Amino acid sequence: MKFYKVSSRKNGRKIDILVRATTPEMAFNVAKTKYKAKPVSAVESEPPFYLRFYNNLTKDKKIKYDDMIAAFKQMSFMLNAGISIQSTLEDLIKYTDNERLVVIFDSVLNGVNSGRTLTESFMDHKNLIGGLTISMISLGEKTGNLAESLEMLVRSLEELRDNRAKFKKAMRYPIIVISAMVIAFVALILLVIPQFKSIFAELGANLPLPTRILIGIEEVMTNYGLVVALGIFVFVMFIKNRYKHSPTFKLKFDEYILKVKLIGNIIFLSTMNQYVTTLSLLLKAGISLEEGLESSAILLNNDYIKNKFLVVDMSIKRGVTLTEAFAETGYFEPMTIQMVNTGEQSGELDKMLASVAEYYKIKYDYIIDNLSAYIEPIMTFFIACLVLLLALGIFLPMWGLGAAAKGGG
Repeated sequence: MKFYKVSSRKNGRKIDILVRATTPEMAFNVAKTKYKAKPVSAVESEPPFYLRFYNNLTKDKKIKYDDMIAAFKQMSFMLNAGISIQSTLEDLIKYTDNERLVVIFDSVLNGVNSGRTLTESFMDHKNLIGGLTISMISLGEKTGNLAESLEMLVRSLEELRDNRAKFKKAMRYPIIVISAMVIAFVALILLVIPQFKSIFAELGANLPLPTRILIGIEEVMTNYGLVVALGIFVFVMFIKNRYKHSPTFKLKFDEYILKVKLIGNIIFLSTMNQYVTTLSLLLKAGISLEEGLESSAILLNNDYIKNKFLVVDMSIKRGVTLTEAFAETGYFEPMTIQMVNTGEQSGELDKMLASVAEYYKIKYDYIIDNLSAYIEPIMTFFIACLVLLLALGIFLPMWGLGAAAKGGG
């Protein structure tokens, strides 16, 4: 949807009104009904500054699952009711709340009206809506049942949303506890240590190592705190930028993160569940095995695992069975390999793959549900180290001074 600057008259004065509309005629109607003005002309204009600023900040950020689920659920419902794709997109433009989705649907509508396929039109916005959405729309166009494909897309998005929500919920308590401890530690360093530092300096005492560490931390935070914070921010932004724009860096990072205890397991199980679930859905919809394997692999975010599964597609084209190709990746357990083999032998591969996906989902859910139990020992050790450092750093010099005073007496 575009923005129009509508030159109007209201109460005898000339005013310019910025309105959002698809055509100049609609902009006229908005000015009349909403602003009670008499429009004279409407010229296409840029969005307001705040919206341009917001769009620049979020242009590479994917749209929230809830907004996509609501939009594509409505799209599926309207197509099932026999409404044309053009009318469906026009309604989505009018009634979708998310500004970026409105821009996407408007662009897609223009593409469809100019003769492009729906998949080609959505492909321009792949970074925002994700590869899964593109694949499901492409599947719908190939099978001639776009509404059903969108229903499958909605179910997949709901599962991805629920998995992310579970992970965030499990991490909430540890993050709150550790954050509170860090804030308390920083406050003690900045407020308490300077008082003790002046006392120790006057007495000329030989300070123990824990105290020297605390004083060193205090001096760094006092004199270079902003520099350190800025350095950390720049480093994080540099890593994010490299991850987005350097395929080599992303591949090595994705390989390394899989080796990190617990986090690697979560990413691995989530990726396996997504891959096998998508493959099962594509095969169920009648897509060929080769095309399904390629499409399922391309959707994966982890490039290291993606490359492993792209090799599976190449192995199938060489005449290797799916069971053998999966076994060569080293990612499937013997039980899941046996399930895939049973599916190949029985001709019900899609159903067995759905069972394999459920297996990985159960394992993922188990880790997420017990995440606090895994993290608590690490969290307890971290807190104990901070408390011990504070206690030794503050009390050891005091004990030394007390012993010296008694010896002198």
